[in-house]
Amino acid sequence: MRNWSKMDAVYTEYIKTQSPGSGAPNGGRDVMRACDRFMPIIEAGILGRRVVDVGCGEAFMSKYFEERGWDYVGFDLYERTDPTVIKGDYHFDDIEPRELLLTSQSLEHSMFPLYSVSRLASFVVPGGYLIINIPECPSLSDCHGHYCVMPDAEWNLIFGDVGLKILDLYHGMYGTCNQSEYLLQK
Repeated sequence: MRNWSKMDAVYTEYIKTQSPGSGAPNGGRDVMRACDRFMPIIEAGILGRRVVDVGCGEAFMSKYFEERGWDYVGFDLYERTDPTVIKGDYHFDDIEPRELLLTSQSLEHSMFPLYSVSRLASFVVPGGYLIINIPECPSLSDCHGHYCVMPDAEWNLIFGDVGLKILDLYHGMYGTCNQSEYLLQK
């Protein structure tokens, strides 16, 4: 396993200066690390630069994408102060499909994961990408209220049933929580 401590320090400082008090799990370092890992693949394979962040919280990733020239919009179940965030759930229909969908530590809350993944995929253009971060948490105390009992094999089946291709899967440990970071293509 790689030692990410230096990168964690950089991301922690970045988050403190760019989005103080974001409330993101692990300060958002896990999501930024996943994006940094997958962005070269994504940017080499697409024409547009539009991203939708589902379950975005206070949109702590908005500056990350805006600094890279991406048009960012976030969705969250709760009212947020950031103007790039729209309050809504998987039933919003007022957004056209985008080249990238990001969702981190949100999908495990779905009671109907096949439906949720299908809806998420509908917000991505053909050939577009999804970055999905799912905690591997057998108990609520391990991952700050996140709980997921489905193993990778079951998620892999769901992604395949929806027609998504797994391009990369990375397992990482952030704090006390194991994470599965998927790069998928529609």
